[in-house]
Amino acid sequence: NNNNNNNNNNNNNRLTSTKNTFSNLVECKLDEFENIGILGVGSFGRVSLVRDPHTQSTYSLKKIRKNKVVETGQQEHVRNERTVLASLDNKFCCKMFATYQDKLNIYFLMEAVLGGELFTVLRWNQRFSENTARFYAACVVLAFEHLHSNNLIYRDLKPENLLIAENGYCKLVDFGFAKLRNQLGLYSIFFCLYCLLMLNNPHL
Repeated sequence: NNNNNNNNNNNNNRLTSTKNTFSNLVECKLDEFENIGILGVGSFGRVSLVRDPHTQSTYSLKKIRKNKVVETGQQEHVRNERTVLASLDNKFCCKMFATYQDKLNIYFLMEAVLGGELFTVLRWNQRFSENTARFYAACVVLAFEHLHSNNLIYRDLKPENLLIAENGYCKLVDFGFAKLRNQLGLYSIFFCLYCLLMLNNPHL
C-alpha cells in the first residue's frame, strides 16, 4: 500500500509540474505556420492542417475560441486537457507539440493523424471482423496502459475519439474528460454510473 501511495504521489507531482513547466517542442511561432486546409469544425472552434515552413513538418492546429469556453463554463475542461496532453508520450495517444494563445483563441498544436475516425471506418464497413476488432482493441489497451501508468482515467472512450494513423494503428484523442485517479470522488463515480444507467434504460 505504501508503494502504491508513493507511486500515486509521484504521478500527481509529475502532472502538477508538467502543468507549470511544459515548453513547446517546436520553435515555429503561431503566425509562421502555413495553412493547408480545414480538418474539422466544432462548436468551440476548428482544427486545421498546418505546415512548419522551417522543417516542412505538418501538424493539426486546434483552435478554441475563448468566448465560447467562458460562455459554456468549460475553462477547467480546457485546462485539464492541456495538462493531460502535456504529460503524455505514447504512440497510441495523439501527441501535443505546442500551445499558443492570442486575444481571442487558444491553440493546441497536435500530431497530424489523417486517417479519419474509427467511427467513420466502422460505418463504412458496417461491422469489423473479429481480428480487426481485436487489433483496434489492442491499440486502446496499450493507450490505456500508458494513461493508467500516469494515474489517469480516460472516461470518454468511443469510436469518434479514435483516429487512424497512416500506418493503420489508431490513436486516442480528446482528453478533456480525463482525470487523475485521486480526483475521482464519489460524485464522479456515481455520475458515470448514472449516465450508464440512463444509456441502458432511457425511459427511467
